[in-house]
Amino acid sequence: MDWRLLISHAEAIWKVLSKLDENYLNIELMKMLSLYYMGQDNYKDAVPIQREVLRLVQTFVSDDPEIFLAKNDLALLVGEDEKEQLFREALEERIRMQGIDTEETAETQHNLGSHLISKNILEAKDLLKQALATHTKVNGPFHWRTLMAEMSLASVLLRQGLSAAGEEMVRENIEKKRQNLEPAHPDTLAAITMLADILIDKDHFQDAETLQQEIVDDSMKRFGIEDTHTLNAIYNLAQTKFALGKYENATELWKSTRSYWKLRYNMLIMRDIKIDSQSEAMNSMRSPLITVHLGYGSVV
Repeated sequence: MDWRLLISHAEAIWKVLSKLDENYLNIELMKMLSLYYMGQDNYKDAVPIQREVLRLVQTFVSDDPEIFLAKNDLALLVGEDEKEQLFREALEERIRMQGIDTEETAETQHNLGSHLISKNILEAKDLLKQALATHTKVNGPFHWRTLMAEMSLASVLLRQGLSAAGEEMVRENIEKKRQNLEPAHPDTLAAITMLADILIDKDHFQDAETLQQEIVDDSMKRFGIEDTHTLNAIYNLAQTKFALGKYENATELWKSTRSYWKLRYNMLIMRDIKIDSQSEAMNSMRSPLITVHLGYGSVV
């Protein structure tokens, strides 16, 4: 999901929210703002907003599923030192309050399992298998949560050296996404990219080249030449062509994106400057001028 579509004017809205007394803050809107910033890779602003969400939820309710959700979402944003503890707390509380075979529990099982892949692959595998089984049962085999858990479990199988089982799972995942999403959907393209990487690891460069050309063509149609999805797809295709000895084709592809990468770099620099200035402005505003509807039923 593109969280940038949730709120088109998040910065302006937060400027209003930041002026309010904390008892008047709209928690639901704050949660969306946090996800919006996460979608922009702007964790500098996302983390403090989500911390405030957790603090306010704990103020209004106790031992409530909203607290577990706030912990789960905060864990997605924070650094390694806090992430695992928050996920484990949210998982334990969700199992206790909502049960083991629920979508909420499976969500945190998936998140914790994905986090543990590089740290404890056996525990990660168990968690991801549980998450996949629950999502398949509750949401069906074609739901986005099911497909995401399937991809995560496939990555575990590949890391364990179970390449045949991992590749088969990825291929099945691709077909489900082609049928139920669309060929040019970002999740479909991500799965095809994973399969291309598997084929490259097996030195099947020609098969990988065919898939990567498909990714480039679909990315061009879906996102345009200037989008990061397309630029990365072209870069990967050029790398494969170079490995196949198609040096002129590879060089042409690299040259075709050079100006766009330069533009992209300049845009990122400007974005970081904007983020810093907005964060300073947000921190400087604090006067109770406006009231809004609370996320927990109180109208002021």
